[in-house]
Amino acid sequence: PRGGRPSRFRHHHQVLGLLLCYYVDSMHGSQLCLQFGAPPTTLSGAINAAEMALSRALAGFASARIAWPSLTRQKALSKLISMQQPLVSFTWGVLDGINYRIQRPSNTDIQNAHYNGWLHDIFVTGILCFSADGLIVWAKQICPGSWNDGGMSLEFQRRLMDPQLNPDFLFGVVAESAFPCADEMTGRILTPLKEGDLNRLLLSVREVAKLLSAAITSIHQAAEWGMGSIEKVYHRLLLHLPYNQDLRQRRLDNLFRLANYRVRSVGISEMRTAFMYGPEDRQFECEP
Repeated sequence: PRGGRPSRFRHHHQVLGLLLCYYVDSMHGSQLCLQFGAPPTTLSGAINAAEMALSRALAGFASARIAWPSLTRQKALSKLISMQQPLVSFTWGVLDGINYRIQRPSNTDIQNAHYNGWLHDIFVTGILCFSADGLIVWAKQICPGSWNDGGMSLEFQRRLMDPQLNPDFLFGVVAESAFPCADEMTGRILTPLKEGDLNRLLLSVREVAKLLSAAITSIHQAAEWGMGSIEKVYHRLLLHLPYNQDLRQRRLDNLFRLANYRVRSVGISEMRTAFMYGPEDRQFECEP
C-alpha cells in the first residue's frame, strides 16, 4: 500500500453525511470506517471538526433555535393543552429530567459526583422543557448524575419568576412530583399529588384534587413522548457520551437543536401529535 498522509473527505456534504449517520446510528467506529471508506484517524478528526462546524451553523439557524416562548405564544400553547385537559387552563409546557450515560472519568471524586445510586451508573443529568407543540424551549444538561430535580431546576425557577420572560404569572408548566411546586412556584409548576397528600386534604376538595392530579399526570406523559422522540431518532444518545464536558455539551446542544429543526420542518413529534389533532389547531401555533 502507498504510504503518506491518510486520505481526507473531499466534499463538505460527505462530512455532514458522516456526522448525521454518526448521530442517528449506534454503530461503532470500525463499522463507520467500513461504510465511509476512511481510516480511524481520519474518521475521528472529521467527526470532531464536523461537530464544531455544525454547532456554529445551528447557533445562527432560526429553524433550529431553542427559544423561550413569548406571552402571546404561551397563551396559544395553553389553549392546545386546555382543549385536552380543561382543568389545566394556564399550562403551556412540560418539564422533565434527563439522564445520559457518560464515559467513566479517571478521577474518583468526579466519578462519585456523577454516580447515580438509583440507576447504578455514571450519568450526566439535566432538565428539558417542551412546549405543547413538541419544541424544546429550555435545556440544561451539565449537572452531575447525583443531583436531584429540585437542585437542577433552580435556573428554570428563576426564569419563571422573571417578569420580562413571564409578564403573566398565571402561565406555567407541569412537572413530576420531584420538582418544587410550593411558595413562589405555586401555580407556575404544577405537579401531581404525592403519596399521602390526598389524606391531608379536606374531604370536600379531595375529589377535585384527584381529578386535577390525574390531568397533570396525563399531560406530563407528553414529556416522556418528547424525550422518546429525540432518542428514537438520534440513537447516539443511548450510548455513553464523552466525559469531556465541552465535547459533551456541544454534542447535546447539536442534537437538541436538530430535534427542534426536525419538528419545525417535518412536523413529526409524538408530543405534537398528542396536542395538535388537525389543521384547525394550527391557529394556536404562533411560531413557524
